[in-house]
Amino acid sequence: MEDIHSFRPYQQFLTRALFLTFLVVGLLVSATVYFYNTRNLFRETQETLKQVAVNAAGNIPVDEHEKIVTADDDKTMAYAEIVERFNAMMDGNPRIDDIYTLRPTSAQGIFTFVVAGQETADTNGDGTVDQSEVRPAVGETYDAKKFPRLIEGLSAPAADDAVTVDKWGSWVSGYAPVKDATGKVVAVLGVDYSAAVIDSQHLELIQSLLLVDLTLLPFLLLIAYIVARFLARPYQTLARAMYDVAHGDIHKQLPPLGGKSSRVFAELFNGMVQMIGSAKHSKDDEK
Repeated sequence: MEDIHSFRPYQQFLTRALFLTFLVVGLLVSATVYFYNTRNLFRETQETLKQVAVNAAGNIPVDEHEKIVTADDDKTMAYAEIVERFNAMMDGNPRIDDIYTLRPTSAQGIFTFVVAGQETADTNGDGTVDQSEVRPAVGETYDAKKFPRLIEGLSAPAADDAVTVDKWGSWVSGYAPVKDATGKVVAVLGVDYSAAVIDSQHLELIQSLLLVDLTLLPFLLLIAYIVARFLARPYQTLARAMYDVAHGDIHKQLPPLGGKSSRVFAELFNGMVQMIGSAKHSKDDEK
């Protein structure tokens, strides 16, 4: 049997319970921080995309842009000049996958591509150029009816509300109107971030939160131990007193000191011992 004087009733149980409670609370806090920050990160991404789109749209030589009409016009100096400007912006922000312009048509929600900065290339290095790696041709049709923010970009800067998917992949895009010298909107400019950029932001946030949680684990365990030891103190005192009574000290009394719980234990214990003592005296008197 364990030595009663070294035994701390419920202390290990309380330590485990408190540690698990602190851990669960910590994880809930981390989850809340994660969801709050992912929303903020996405809003920041939207604002960045809109600003880049506005800057890129303002950097287009619109007169030259409007000369690009047919597929063969991608070989003109006008096309090359605009692509060079787009590439300079992409070099300055490696998160940008592509910058492009779309010209509205008479059909609602239907556009045609004009200039795209990303060239046709085996960007994923798998040895083949698939559909997602082909630069859209001048005049290629694009159905934007499923992308309301793109259509909104004809009138004001806008950004996707969530990741969108088309034949080129998964993206979050920002848009801005392209205007000629008279202020007439002639196209919408789009800036794409790959969905992998968003995933990378989320992964970095998760790693940061996990690092914080792991760093706090020893402190949570220490706090749980200290609090459990404090909470278990009345049980320890009561256990030792009960041990003394069980070994013949029927006059054992606990001082009514400490917190409310300690005083309650003392009063109950003292009353019980008095009852035991009275019963023993009555039995002795009968003899």
